[in-house]
Amino acid sequence: MNERKYLLDIVEDYGSLSSLGSYIKSLKGYFDLNHNPRASIVKDDPNNLRETGYGNNNVLPASVSEDHGTHVTGIIAADRNNDIGINGVANNVKVMAIRAIPDGDERDKDVANAIRYAVDNGARIINMSFGKRYSSHKEIVIEAFQYAESKGVLLVHAAGNDSENIDLTPAYPSKYISPGVRLNNWLEVGASA
Repeated sequence: MNERKYLLDIVEDYGSLSSLGSYIKSLKGYFDLNHNPRASIVKDDPNNLRETGYGNNNVLPASVSEDHGTHVTGIIAADRNNDIGINGVANNVKVMAIRAIPDGDERDKDVANAIRYAVDNGARIINMSFGKRYSSHKEIVIEAFQYAESKGVLLVHAAGNDSENIDLTPAYPSKYISPGVRLNNWLEVGASA
């Protein structure tokens, strides 16, 4: 992607340079390579991509919104026979709640570990309603996707909310392992409205 267009798109998304500047200031810690905001929360080593067993069981931290995953799960699995609220799109759904991406803080290591955990614990379909423009360690995510494929697990991914042609504009995660080589267990879902 053209870097200039990408930067202009970001400014447009935030409405003004001032708004973008405020957002960048809020991300200050991410530009400090020695800063690890996760150290006290999930207690992992961000440089060890093969590490497992980190995290905590607090699925409702006060500082992070959990509404997106709840919303998506409700669309998929809401009880269709209780006459309360909406009807989910499928009957007899069992949900394995894995909170790997709190509030948009998507890390490749966490995605890979969540996929492997879900596969190892019986998931047959994995919903991935997340994405980003850059993947610093996409190889570890691809390995996890290939692991899911080897176990016959379907990966369902949201195409995103920014009206981009994801076949042409880089978006991660992606069904493409390398140019011209794609996963066979991938379903990309997008809105047509």
